[in-house]
Amino acid sequence: MPEQTLQIILTTFLYFFRALEIFLIAYIIMSWLPIKPNNPLVQFIRSIVEPLLSPVRRLIQKSVFGGRTSMLDFSPIIVFIILAYLQRFIDSILRGL
Repeated sequence: MPEQTLQIILTTFLYFFRALEIFLIAYIIMSWLPIKPNNPLVQFIRSIVEPLLSPVRRLIQKSVFGGRTSMLDFSPIIVFIILAYLQRFIDSILRGL
């Protein structure tokens, strides 16, 4: 694969992960506000973010941190960390090209 094509693909992934971070921030802010859940914008953001959060929530439930004792949802934090590592990984590849 030509170097320029790889650079375009990796840059696209980088922007995609950054967009996911923005949607995740919006999702977190919406959880603090009294917004109706049937709002089209809320439903759109949930449709993007929930597929990322639900597997992490299941893993947390199965871990020692899960169960009914946890009142806070740590899944957005974990998804942020995963996205940050993916972005660093892509950045390191792009710097090497």
